[in-house]
Amino acid sequence: MTRRQIRYWFFRFHAVAVGDDKSITTDDAPPGFSEEWEAHPYFGGWDKFGINWDLAPGSTSIIVPLRYSLESEWNREVSASARELPTANEG
Repeated sequence: MTRRQIRYWFFRFHAVAVGDDKSITTDDAPPGFSEEWEAHPYFGGWDKFGINWDLAPGSTSIIVPLRYSLESEWNREVSASARELPTANEG
């Protein structure tokens, strides 16, 4: 599997674990997928994917702990590179 495919399944397992969308299932996941990843030392639960751990950059087999959640990292990137747009109420 490619890194992109692995992370796709990570996001699906995460969505099921936190109950984001009841229409998402992991019933069609590759056989043994969850058991293989759950055995990794830094695996902290599917609900913690993107918060405490992620797939290592450039890797298809290593889990690493995160310093910042994916959402926090996204917010930092946006804040650093985007400027605030004026609103209609500003004089």
